[in-house]
Amino acid sequence: MDAPQLQHLFASGVRFDTEVQYLALGPLGLKYQNLPVGRSLTTADCTVISIAQCFAVLCQVPRGKVVELIRDTPLNDDDILSVVKAWLPAVTADVLESSDARAVGIAALQAIGSGHICIVLIETQSVSSWATVIGVESEVGSIQARALLLLDSSGSEPWCCAHNARIELQNVAGRQVRASTGFTLNCRHLTGEAFAVRLQKLVTLKRAAPAR
Repeated sequence: MDAPQLQHLFASGVRFDTEVQYLALGPLGLKYQNLPVGRSLTTADCTVISIAQCFAVLCQVPRGKVVELIRDTPLNDDDILSVVKAWLPAVTADVLESSDARAVGIAALQAIGSGHICIVLIETQSVSSWATVIGVESEVGSIQARALLLLDSSGSEPWCCAHNARIELQNVAGRQVRASTGFTLNCRHLTGEAFAVRLQKLVTLKRAAPAR
């Protein structure tokens, strides 16, 4: 029996020869610029950076403008949709409030495959924080994602890849972790750190259709 063929789909306009880059629209047209991916120490900062990354990739906004917004935007964790509305008036947000890994995986795969981008709210035993879903891993021809590929601003910056964390959606955490009710998914950073997590919410950001 042949092994399943895996594929990795990443957000449209992103590349990662060395640093993570995205297509930004400047005076001379589209050009790759470095995506802001600096490490953050607070959950509020992680939220701002995740929204900013989506803003940059989806709307092709120059890095300087994105960094300015990150610097000047105070945020409480409950303000995420208001920030999305303020920053991205031409973008709509679809919210999936679910801890069902299968449902979240299907929604994320559909979003990335359709040219959209997502942020996901992840809960560990100590904290809840947002991260950018920069890509998904799936079997070719499947509607279900095997893993979410994340840019998590609480972790180290990636190098020569687009993600710095990976949540396995089909493999549960180890026996000791399963004793902690509800934290059944493995999240592993590229540095080797591993966490038991559960999903809380997925927000899919889409460019709004132009008015007719």
